[in-house]
Amino acid sequence: MAAPIEIALGFVTLLRGAEISVPLTSSVLFSESLSLLDMSNLDEIYWAARATLLLRLSDLDQFNQCFSLYFGIDPAAMSGESVPKRSVTMLIEDEDSSPEAEEALSNNEDHTSLRFSAAEVLKQKDFSRLSDEEMREVSRLVRKLKVSPPLRVSLRERNSRSGRSIDMRRTIREIVRYDGEIIKRSYRSKSDMRRKVVVLCDVSGSMEPYARVLIRFAQASLLGAGAEVFTFGTRLTRITRELGGHDFDEALQRATNAVNDWSGGTRIGDTLAQFNGVYGVRGMARGSIVVLLSDGWDRGDPVTMAKEMERLSRVAHKVIWVNPLKAMPGYAPLTRGMSAALPYVDEFLDGHCLDSLEMLAEVISSAGDNRYSSRLEAKR
Repeated sequence: MAAPIEIALGFVTLLRGAEISVPLTSSVLFSESLSLLDMSNLDEIYWAARATLLLRLSDLDQFNQCFSLYFGIDPAAMSGESVPKRSVTMLIEDEDSSPEAEEALSNNEDHTSLRFSAAEVLKQKDFSRLSDEEMREVSRLVRKLKVSPPLRVSLRERNSRSGRSIDMRRTIREIVRYDGEIIKRSYRSKSDMRRKVVVLCDVSGSMEPYARVLIRFAQASLLGAGAEVFTFGTRLTRITRELGGHDFDEALQRATNAVNDWSGGTRIGDTLAQFNGVYGVRGMARGSIVVLLSDGWDRGDPVTMAKEMERLSRVAHKVIWVNPLKAMPGYAPLTRGMSAALPYVDEFLDGHCLDSLEMLAEVISSAGDNRYSSRLEAKR
């Protein structure tokens, strides 16, 4: 018998082929449910699939046909009763529920309805599955994310009314001003400042379904945290200046025009070498929170990748890698590039939906001095 994850992937693929929308998070939940069930009991499998994968009542007939085709049994025949009469909670979207669906529920006392917001569903929908209208709405919501990096103690001292360090220059000026009398002492103290944020976004062909939304996140980071933003594929491009301004769409168009390797190949190690040599090690990445948005597919040498990630990790305060593929059932970082990079990554997150980007914003905000580092933990 096939493994639960293989069964889940096959059935979800069939549903999507029948134009039934199935978010990636629902696929993961169905796969996890199968691992807890008796795989010989198709009745349990059906209700697990229906509870996790079916979001619209209007798709029920098509869903049953797909189940019958994939598992070789009519759902209505499994327990000797008509499936629609079985008591079940159906999800109806507030903004899209049809009169037919409403009537069907009102005429069936065995069904209860649970309404949910379209925005809530959209927050969990995989970026690669968004329609044009949904993409515009998600882009608007991403721009509203608050990216606020934590404070750190600055090495520079500023004038203050009190402190441990006496400002001798200002104090002596005051003594001279009052003919040798000490009127007051002047002090200097260290102040707090925001940690720098650097965002590097993969715009290669394999990242095409996600790159534009992730650039929107980089744009929110620039506005909220003064981040530096770069794209990379086969070359490194700094787009901080292009993403600035109050017209978000115009800024995104300027940034897109500035990138010459959009939807091309990927040489992550080589572009990281360019970043480290020109920007990173010289100061931009020093003490910064560095966020890499990439699926990790790299055509370059994994030795180069490991070397440059090690250089970056030595100077950065925290390295966060965001991979949209991480949310896929059964995903493992087995590609050469991803395997080479992971030992030098502090946080490994997925970035396939709006919820995951909200989590990323929280991780950046909580990346304080008492940081958790997987690579430091591994050395203990």
